[in-house]
This record gives sequence, C-alpha cells and structure tokens, in this order.
Amino acid sequence: MKRLLSLLFLAFLAGVSAQDNPDHWCRNGLFTQTGAAFTLAQVTPLVTRAYFFSDNETCPANDCQLSSYLIPGDTVILAEHFFADFVCAWYEPENGEETVGWLRQDDLELVAFAAEPTFDEWQGVWKDAENTLVINESFFGEGLIIEGQAFWIGLDDTIHTGGVFGKSFPTGNKLKLFDLDYDCELELWLLDSYLIAKDNKQCGGANVTFDGIYQH
Repeated sequence: MKRLLSLLFLAFLAGVSAQDNPDHWCRNGLFTQTGAAFTLAQVTPLVTRAYFFSDNETCPANDCQLSSYLIPGDTVILAEHFFADFVCAWYEPENGEETVGWLRQDDLELVAFAAEPTFDEWQGVWKDAENTLVINESFFGEGLIIEGQAFWIGLDDTIHTGGVFGKSFPTGNKLKLFDLDYDCELELWLLDSYLIAKDNKQCGGANVTFDGIYQH
C-alpha cells in the first residue's frame, strides 16, 4: 500500500515547485498548499488504530506519535505530501474539529471517487467556516460559474474580506479559475462530498484566503 500511495502522485510531482515550508511540516492551515493533487483513503481493517504523528522538527517518527487516532473505515483526505513512510492527511469527525497530521501509509487504503464529476455534482453552496463558494452551471452548459466570499477575523473584531467570480470548465475533478479583476487564482478539486480549495493569496485583504476543505 505504501508503494501504491506513492505511485498515485508520481505523475504530479514532476514540475511542482519546491515548497517554502520544511518537508516535515503537515499541519492545519497549510494542508491545501502542500501539493498538486489530493485523494481519498480509509483506514485499513488490518489495523486497530491508525495514530496521527506530529510534524515537529524531529518528526514524524515513533517518538512523535500523538494521542489522536482513527479506526478502520474512517475516511481521510490525503495530500501528495510524503515523508519517509508517512503521508499528510486531513480528517474531520461528524462532531468536532478537524485534525491534520502524518499517518502511516501502510495504515491506509485508497477509496475510489468520481474522476469525471458531472456539472450537477459540482453545483451547490459549499462552506468552510465563514468562507463560501457557490457553483452553478452557466446558461447552455457553457461551463461553471463560481462565486465566492472569504473572510479573516482578527483582533478587536477586525475583518478583512475577499472575493472571487468567474467561469471555468473542469478538467476531470479539477477546476482552475482566474479572476483578473483581483489577480486571484483559485484551484478546486472535487472529491465526492469534499471540495478542496487553494488560492494564490491574492483574493482579498491581508490574511484572506480561500484555502480549505469545503462541504455542502
């Protein structure tokens, strides 16, 4: 399974620019910026518990194991970011906050998802905390219309806002949008009930970003 997960992203790794962050980092807030592809996986029934591992300077390794763990059948989103025998993963329970961290590749098995989603599957109101992306089919089936709002809330109720608007055609389960009015570049991946977003940090005021995992 370790080899399978690594090979899955091999085609995407060529030409991907080096990240400014250390290779051992896998953390919330940076998950969608870690690579050029994402996929779904589940914890294999061959393990009782799949523990998360820290991304501190000497991690991940056995002495970096956290108390957080998943059980067989739990579904995670995987980034293309690997470190030794580990893969960077995102998990959100039905009730509670999401967890981002390293998981052992051998504890996971890939989950099939729609590689060519229909326009209907893209459409809807997608939310990640205060951020919203609304996707609708354009007239006569000429692509998808994407309209979004993003917010950053700072100290003393300081609020910075951002937005994106435009039309684009998906390629497979990926979509790229360029809003030239704001120099905003947005990339979206649809993995069944999850919409993954990554932008170029030019989509609004200071600290505003559409980066995140969106759901209906």
